[in-house]
Amino acid sequence: MTALPRSLQAMIEDARNAQARPSTSVAAEENDEACQAVEEFIDELCRGEYTQTLYWECVATDRLEDGDWEGAEAVYHEILALDLDSDSMLDRCKAFGDLAALHKWLGQDDLALQNFHAATCEAKKDDIDIIYRVSLLQESWQLVRMARFRPALILAREGLSTVTEDDNDHLSVAGLLTVVAMCYLALGRSRKVRKRLQEAWQHLEALRAHCEATGMLEMASGIHTVYYAWWRVEALYLRTMGDDVGELRALEQSLKKARDISTSWQEECPLSHARVMCALLANAEALQRAGRAEETSDLLAEADDIFQRRKLPESARCASLVPSQPIVKRPSLFWRLFGG
Repeated sequence: MTALPRSLQAMIEDARNAQARPSTSVAAEENDEACQAVEEFIDELCRGEYTQTLYWECVATDRLEDGDWEGAEAVYHEILALDLDSDSMLDRCKAFGDLAALHKWLGQDDLALQNFHAATCEAKKDDIDIIYRVSLLQESWQLVRMARFRPALILAREGLSTVTEDDNDHLSVAGLLTVVAMCYLALGRSRKVRKRLQEAWQHLEALRAHCEATGMLEMASGIHTVYYAWWRVEALYLRTMGDDVGELRALEQSLKKARDISTSWQEECPLSHARVMCALLANAEALQRAGRAEETSDLLAEADDIFQRRKLPESARCASLVPSQPIVKRPSLFWRLFGG
């Protein structure tokens, strides 16, 4: 019998450990569909049940662990070539997103954008706004990485336009508002940055409280990812405002969130540790600018250890989600009048 992928074995073990702990979930009481879906997924894993797509995703993760980047890429293409069910839009979106993330860390930004956009197109085929918003969020962040701030802002606004009064999708709304704040900052519209960051923070705090109440916070890598992006944009904003002390505090928080992502359930993956490496390097760079170079040795040593131990490509050193320094593009007259 063929052995299961290592990461799938670890996922099943994590699920069994989670199920063995005393439950603090109130999903059943509140009829929380997201929490119930997580609990059903845990139950299935405990029974040794998993989808064909999940199996191959874990094969790709194992190859990433081994530093086989080309092998991982080939697996993601295999997933996209599977004869999936008609309701497998989410699987295809995830495969395109995983492939795009791989290209991002390999420094292949054009390919990353192409695959993030493919995920967005897949999501748009179905009338599921939450999936569409997540895809727009991923694509808009890639555009930010490529310093294409106006197209990123357009996508973020499109995602926010799908939100209704009854919508409780705090996660993607917070992420999209953070993208908007980043774009305003890059386009020289700093007066609007603080308002958007405050709005995003309100959504994040509402989601955090809900995750704590349902016992799902330790599994919620998504919320830690948006917190991480929020703190990186906050740091960049404070740097632009000349608040060096505030910038360092914000970067420390972003590093904490990066660590939370890497230790979240289902997130034991080299790419999540690459994010930690980028956060460490950003903290070290800020300390050097502040004249505190003597405090950077441990940060740089840990970053190098992650780079070596996780067999990351050289391009991963500069694959940060958010630019490390302000990039202000002067708005056109039309943009100043009508850009919002």
